[in-house]
Amino acid sequence: AEALAVSAVAASGDKSRNLYAKAKIAVEKALRLDQNLAEAYVTRGMIRRNGDWDWKGAEADFRRATELRPNDARAHSRYAHLLSPLGRHDEALAEI
Repeated sequence: AEALAVSAVAASGDKSRNLYAKAKIAVEKALRLDQNLAEAYVTRGMIRRNGDWDWKGAEADFRRATELRPNDARAHSRYAHLLSPLGRHDEALAEI
């Protein structure tokens, strides 16, 4: 899921949409296998932020990831990259 989502960011148009769709399937499968998999929440948050423009869903996923793994630098970094464009700069700095 992570590799597909990162590839989707670098792609455009239909290719990007198709990669996000495949990433969603993979991340949902991962979460069905383990609902406490922080990495899956980080990836789904990234998909929701970049692919779906679902800010609330992305924030919920990043928060869940940081609850499960408070020291996960990738989770905090990706969360910060959601917060700053939303104008929540102080929160973004705290996350980063």
